[in-house]
Amino acid sequence: MNTNFKFNRLYCGQHMECEPEHSARQIKCPAWEHKMVIPPASEHKNPYGQTTHAASR
Repeated sequence: MNTNFKFNRLYCGQHMECEPEHSARQIKCPAWEHKMVIPPASEHKNPYGQTTHAASR
């Protein structure tokens, strides 16, 4: 089962996907190279209409 979650960057709308363990990390936006923080991988409806679930630790 794929545990990646998808989200949009608020500033530019860039579609992104990452693994839950990368939540809360600071990275550079691949489109604009501005610093951004990956949102938490909590259970919510993402922009692609799928429900995401946080990985149990």
